[in-house]
Amino acid sequence: MIRTYVDSARYADAIELFSKMLVMGFLPNQFTYPFALKSCSILGLDEFGRQIHGVMVVNGFGYDVFAVSALLDFYVKIGCFWDACKLFDRIPQRNEVTWNSMVSGYAQNGYWDHALEALELMGKSGIQVEVSSWNSIMAGCVRSGDVELAFETLRRMLVSEFPVKPNSATFNTLLPVIPTEVSLVNLKELHGFAVRQKEMIGFDAVDDERLCSSIASGYAYRGCIAYAYRLFDGIRLKISQLWISMISGFINSKQSRVAFQVFRDMVIQCGGDLKNLSKVPLTLLLPECSPSSLTGLEIHGHAYRVGFESNTSVNNALIAMYARRGDIESSERVFSRTPDKDVVSWNSMLYSFTINNDFDQAIKLFHQMHSEDTKPDKFTFSSVLNGCGELGAHRQGTVAHGYIIRSGFFEGYCVVQNALMDMYGKCGCIEEARKVFDEMEDRDDVSWNTIIKSYGLNAHPHEAISLFYEMQEQGRRPNRITFIALLSACSHGGLIDEGLHFFQTMSSKYQIVPDIEHYTCIVDNLGRVGRLEEAYNLIKSMPVKPDDCVWGALLGSCRIHGNVILAEVAAKHLMELKPQHPGYHVLLSNIYKDASRRNEAADVRVAMKDRGVKKFPGYSWIEVCGELHYFLTADKSHKKSSYIYFTLDGLTEQLMVEGYLPNLEFKTSSAENLTTDSYYE
Repeated sequence: MIRTYVDSARYADAIELFSKMLVMGFLPNQFTYPFALKSCSILGLDEFGRQIHGVMVVNGFGYDVFAVSALLDFYVKIGCFWDACKLFDRIPQRNEVTWNSMVSGYAQNGYWDHALEALELMGKSGIQVEVSSWNSIMAGCVRSGDVELAFETLRRMLVSEFPVKPNSATFNTLLPVIPTEVSLVNLKELHGFAVRQKEMIGFDAVDDERLCSSIASGYAYRGCIAYAYRLFDGIRLKISQLWISMISGFINSKQSRVAFQVFRDMVIQCGGDLKNLSKVPLTLLLPECSPSSLTGLEIHGHAYRVGFESNTSVNNALIAMYARRGDIESSERVFSRTPDKDVVSWNSMLYSFTINNDFDQAIKLFHQMHSEDTKPDKFTFSSVLNGCGELGAHRQGTVAHGYIIRSGFFEGYCVVQNALMDMYGKCGCIEEARKVFDEMEDRDDVSWNTIIKSYGLNAHPHEAISLFYEMQEQGRRPNRITFIALLSACSHGGLIDEGLHFFQTMSSKYQIVPDIEHYTCIVDNLGRVGRLEEAYNLIKSMPVKPDDCVWGALLGSCRIHGNVILAEVAAKHLMELKPQHPGYHVLLSNIYKDASRRNEAADVRVAMKDRGVKKFPGYSWIEVCGELHYFLTADKSHKKSSYIYFTLDGLTEQLMVEGYLPNLEFKTSSAENLTTDSYYE
């Protein structure tokens, strides 16, 4: 019965039955001890195994070859190698099993040379060295994590003084490590040997497909996806792990469309029995779903049919997938239906709100997470601080800062410190940002780039430049992001000569090829100081095609300096690139209006209407006592709107007393007459 329990992997039951056997006075024999010792080694019951050793000695089985061989194997597997050595030395008669346990133990504990010596002594003792002994050394190397030595053992076996032919068990020993731990050189060598010596090894169809599956997975993991697919295509019975390896391999090689097709083939092979599908392919593929395609919805459908819709890891991937599609409602629906939310679930939902610019909801979700006693991690704080920074919610950001310190996520967490610095910089609190920077023990490139950007945003370009040089003195080499932050600082500070200098040296001195974002910064810099023609000529000479950000920077500068001709050129390109973007239409209309060209301004508005381009309502927000208040243009929804408009009327009257003449088109006392153009001005 004990053997039955062990054969069915019910090791705890085997131990319990063995204990009852002793209590009831039944003495085990030499065939009972091996099963009990095997159960102890698997369950990690070291002390109980030692007690069995004592029982064996008391009952006269201390020198029984069969029982002692099992005891030797027990000591090797629980890591008590020197106890195994002592026991081995005391065994008067050693058989093949005893020697194999010992050579495996030497290999497993890093004594590979000793294992080979033991193999030689085994032969000299009159016991023929069979393939099982070599397999024992390989198994020991695999258990110790030394895959290279396992392959070297295979080579030695083939070229030793008495060469031994490998069998299917030889390759089965290597199967667990082939997919991820074998070098490409060894993988190709093994593949070639298996193909050439298939008949000698004696593979049956099952063994052959198992090895091919493992090698195909190894090729996919190593990026040799063409080799992998060639093997994969010839395998009839594809196991789940092979499908997952191929899908992962195609994704890693940037062939997502093929990965999706492999997944569809996997579903077809299931023959309608979708319960055999693994959740792993779903979580691999969902991050690769394009926002413009329906593949994400297709995979969600599979998840629903298989019953994975309540699986936390699948739901986390679904939340992020819908967020990239801009479908925040579906993200919230999946989130609310997730029964066992982990920190990744909350982070995925926070990510959904932040990439859709719903930072207020992100902050509210963080408070909800805190109220439900879910412990945040560094990624949680990064998302929340990003939302606080975008909203300018300084007070809430400060509260989050305090919570970070109390939670122990400040010192040593560079990602969190960088997010804190960025938040303070966006909120205009450059002194707090610098304090966080100065308190950092280990700064990375992001840390330097963030503090440079923060000074640039807050109109301190000279400090940003000083930090740029200090960064290099500290042994950090600037990257493309560093120069975006630096050029942006020069642009905001009106330092045109410095900006052009850094733009030129980034390629000549630092070997960084300017990309579209660097050109945007220079166009903006030139435009701000009125050098519009020079900015336009730079755009025409760009080695890459200008995008809407470049033309938008020029159009904005044209509004500042009243250059209608170049504004029309920029607007034409913007209409082609972003025909449905309302901001560019409104900005061009306002430029015409400023130039007293009312007819052209009206034509732009008519064109917007004909093309179905709609303006987004402009709104502002302000943080008061930690609470965010939003105001749409002509908004009356706020609970204190009447008091707000009354105050605005009073301010307007006071301004008029001081001699200010307000634009009659924008009367604060008549909320219904307010327009939304100010959002784009």
